[in-house]
Amino acid sequence: MTICKVDISHPGKVEFLVDPETNEKVRLIYEVEKLEVKKERMLLDTEHDPRIKQQWGEYLVRILFTVKDEIKDGKLVFQIYD
Repeated sequence: MTICKVDISHPGKVEFLVDPETNEKVRLIYEVEKLEVKKERMLLDTEHDPRIKQQWGEYLVRILFTVKDEIKDGKLVFQIYD
């Protein structure tokens, strides 16, 4: 999960906007042949801790990776870079 704006429009790459003022991004590269990606907006329940909303905003973004085909062995590779 992240508080960053997330772009999943390019297959094989997830971009996180970490600083809107400077347009700084971090990229996560994944194996598009093996994985599908989607994102979900999760509204924060601030009833339990109202400080969360003040620091993080209205929501978090959950990034979900789903394996396309059943994998019995092998590995999945993720790379993160700026």
